Amino acid sequence: MDKEVLNVRQTGNNYRAWKPDYDNFYSKKNFTEQMQCLLQFAVLAPSSHNSQPWAFKITQNGIDVLPASERALAASDINHRQLYISLGCAIANLMIAADYYDLTFEINYLTDRVSIKLEPKLSTPTKDENHLIFSIPRRTNNREKYKDSLPSLEFLNKFLNYDPNIQIHLIEDSKRREEIADLTVQANIEAMKTKAFRKELSKYIKNNFTKSFFGMPGFTIGMPSIVSLLAPTIVKFLNVARANKKQDTELLKKFTPMFVIISTRDDNQVSWLKAGQIYENIALEAVNQGLNTAVMAGIIEIGDYHKKLQVMLNTNFRPQVFFRLGKALSFIRHSPRFKSKDVIL
Repeated sequence: MDKEVLNVRQTGNNYRAWKPDYDNFYSKKNFTEQMQCLLQFAVLAPSSHNSQPWAFKITQNGIDVLPASERALAASDINHRQLYISLGCAIANLMIAADYYDLTFEINYLTDRVSIKLEPKLSTPTKDENHLIFSIPRRTNNREKYKDSLPSLEFLNKFLNYDPNIQIHLIEDSKRREEIADLTVQANIEAMKTKAFRKELSKYIKNNFTKSFFGMPGFTIGMPSIVSLLAPTIVKFLNVARANKKQDTELLKKFTPMFVIISTRDDNQVSWLKAGQIYENIALEAVNQGLNTAVMAGIIEIGDYHKKLQVMLNTNFRPQVFFRLGKALSFIRHSPRFKSKDVIL
C-alpha cells in the first residue's frame, strides 16, 4: 500500500507531519538538529482522541518526554492513564528511530518526565529497508470491519514473554470474543451517558475538512463528509454508542478475528508508559504483516468493566490497553498532527 495511498487528499498543513524526511538526519552535524529529526517520528504516535498530549525538551545528551497538561482529557482520562500510554507510544517511536539511525539509548523514568539519553555508536549506520521506522507513517487506528479470518500470529511471539510484569492476552475463540464484545459495547454506552464525557469528546470530533492539528476527522470513524459537519453537535447531545449498539456489536463479533489485551502487574505511570511502548511496537509490527489495529479504551477506563475483564482473563494483572487486531476491509486515512517543532519546549 501504500505510501502513495496514505497521502491521498492529505495535502493540508495539518497532515504534513505524516511525510517525515528519512535522510535529513544524516545532513545534520548539530546534535540538537539531529534530535529534532528523531522527533518527527515521535509525534506520529497514537493518542486518545488524537489529543497528542506530549511535549519534548532537547537536552545536552538526549530528549526529555513530558506530559502536556493542556491537552489532557479531564473527563475521559481522569487519572491520566491514557495520557501516559500515549507518551509510551511516542517513546517507542523515538526508540525505533534511534535504532534506525544507529544511536544507543538509555531510558530513565522520572516522576515528572521520561529522560532519554542518546549517543551515536561507533559503527557505520546501515539503512535497513525493512526497518520498523518505515511502518510509523503507515500506521492508522483502523476502526472499520476486519476480515473474518485469524491472521498469522508468529510476529506476536516475541512480545508474549517480553516482561514478567506484563501479560499479553490473545482472545481468538468465538465464545470469549463474544463475551468481551458485549462488555465492550456496554462500557462504551456507559461512557456516553455522561454529559461531561460527550462534551469533551465533541471538541475532538472534527469535520472531514478540518484544518485543526488535533482531533478525529469524521472519516477516521467512517463518517461521510456531509454528516461530519454535524458530528460534534450530534456527539455532544446524543448517546451515539447506544444508537449504534447493534452496529458496534456486529463489528466486534463478526468482523474482529482477535482482541489483544496488554495488562500490567502494577497500575502506575511507569506501567502505563511501558504498556504504551509495547502496544506501539505490536501495532507497527502488525503494519509490516499487512494487519491493522484499533484501540478501544472504554472497557479499560469506565467504571469496573476492567475488573469484569480480569475475571474473563483469569488474571490479577490490571488491563491497560485493549485493541482489535486483523486485516481491515477498507482503508482509513490519517488524523491530523502537530509538527514536531510545535511540541518542542
